[in-house]
Amino acid sequence: GKVLEPMQFYRGVWDGGELVMKKANMNKVEGIDNSLARATTMTSCDAHPERMYAISSDDGVGAPAMFWMSSDDGKNWTPSMPTLNHPKDKTFIEVCGQFGNSQRPCNGIAASRQKQDTVIVVWRKGALLVSEDAGETFRLTDTDESPHIHGDVHAVYFDPTDFAGERVFIAHDGGISMFPELGRDASKVESFYNRQLATLQFQTAPSRMFYGGGGANPVDNGAMIGGLQDSGVVTSSIQPLIEPWRITDGGDGFQTTFLSQGAALWNNNDETHPPGIGIVRHSFWGPTHRLVVPTYIPVWKDDPQMPFPGGLPQFPGETVVFASVHAPGWSNREGENMYAVAAKRSSIYGLFYTEMGTQPRWEFLAHFPLNDNLTEDQIKNKNWEPWAISAVASLDGGTIYVGTNGGRLIVFEQATRLAREITVPLRTNPWGDTNSVVNRIVVANNKLAFATYNIGRSSRPGASYSGVKEGYVLRILPPHAEVLKALPVDGYYGIEVAREPEHVVLYAATDSDVYVSRDDNESLGDSWLRASQGLPKRPHCGDLSYVAQPNGERWLYLSTFGRSFWRAQR
Repeated sequence: GKVLEPMQFYRGVWDGGELVMKKANMNKVEGIDNSLARATTMTSCDAHPERMYAISSDDGVGAPAMFWMSSDDGKNWTPSMPTLNHPKDKTFIEVCGQFGNSQRPCNGIAASRQKQDTVIVVWRKGALLVSEDAGETFRLTDTDESPHIHGDVHAVYFDPTDFAGERVFIAHDGGISMFPELGRDASKVESFYNRQLATLQFQTAPSRMFYGGGGANPVDNGAMIGGLQDSGVVTSSIQPLIEPWRITDGGDGFQTTFLSQGAALWNNNDETHPPGIGIVRHSFWGPTHRLVVPTYIPVWKDDPQMPFPGGLPQFPGETVVFASVHAPGWSNREGENMYAVAAKRSSIYGLFYTEMGTQPRWEFLAHFPLNDNLTEDQIKNKNWEPWAISAVASLDGGTIYVGTNGGRLIVFEQATRLAREITVPLRTNPWGDTNSVVNRIVVANNKLAFATYNIGRSSRPGASYSGVKEGYVLRILPPHAEVLKALPVDGYYGIEVAREPEHVVLYAATDSDVYVSRDDNESLGDSWLRASQGLPKRPHCGDLSYVAQPNGERWLYLSTFGRSFWRAQR
């Protein structure tokens, strides 16, 4: 709600061994309304601690409201709206970006450790605002287009080992960047410090930021792909040599997967690529451990009710979802094998290759009546499609498992064109339960599958993983599904089956732990053990991806939201 009282600064003083907070004097300056100050960050000079600075955002879009300075240990504060000496055709507010206090503060400030008149402000901009005259004027560094910086900046820090007092670090959504010489030369900005930080935020399902995931390549040793928050779609290979992550597409990366023959599918929200945001892309995997010839996948045979001729997009409507067919065995009328299954709204599609296996294309397979029984409120609010497909999976392309955002499960047989509803004991509404969603499905064999079933909160209090109220893993034995009660009730982000010659192994991942089940046949999932040794205490788990590599090694890969990629050898 609205803040009714104006911003007030306090300073701590020791009184009889007790720390007592006393109000500071907030000076008034004509033309500046102190009551507009909201999210505020403070700093002081190490060599002259009596010199203090602060920056406040406003109560609207989070733009800078005012800059503050104190020369007496914070007893008295004077506000100002700084001016720019570079660039001269912009205002301080304009170059900061109109974001910050709205949802997430982006304002940061740091005073030089040695020079009391040097202070730096950062905001929603890939640059520094540097003042060397106690905040009277600021210089914007020419680094906004640098590939080493992301524009969502959260903190700024003077290097305590730099006696010149001009080496500065900033923390942002892309990691950490270093500015030597107070950012005077944009070409000297570095981001090498990120290479040893396991901080990459791979997207997950359920989403922590966007719906997405990561996976490993079954035909190339140690090759990985994933969609990152704010840093696009990336790939890497760690065998035979460890290679850096390479950005394939910009924006926010979403879903990613490798197909059985090594090609990759992904989507993202980079608006610079036509024909639209989030359309699924395809690329073959080259001998240099890189994606080659990325293309959009056209829809060759479309759903007549909801056509998408330009490709299957993220928007409008519900999220497009897709999954690899692990052992392609189903062929279309042209004799082309199906390598992936995808879904958009209420329809499913298969991925086939024409032109001797060089040109991928989607082919419409089936449409399900998910929204044929709308409530009066849904009709009144013109909510024509409250339910949509949220997960798909297939072992060979002939049998396809489908999950929805209302918690429904369906199995579709291509040979007979028959779809069967699978009973889910957690559901109360036959058409769909609000906040319930099937996020992932994996197939052990055509008559045994598993799914993650999560129930979300109506709002997200606190950390991103708290968006899930409770979650379960379901064992699917058509036409029924059952809850695997040996697992804790928790949000589930990853699930995978390892189909090995000796037996099938099942894995599941919550935010904090990975679990493994090695039960036989239809008892798979009855008993579980933790399999989290070596992981951080709270890894924020994402997708699990099992591969039997060409070199004979078997690995289970885990993408995480904020802890990068991990793997364990089977």
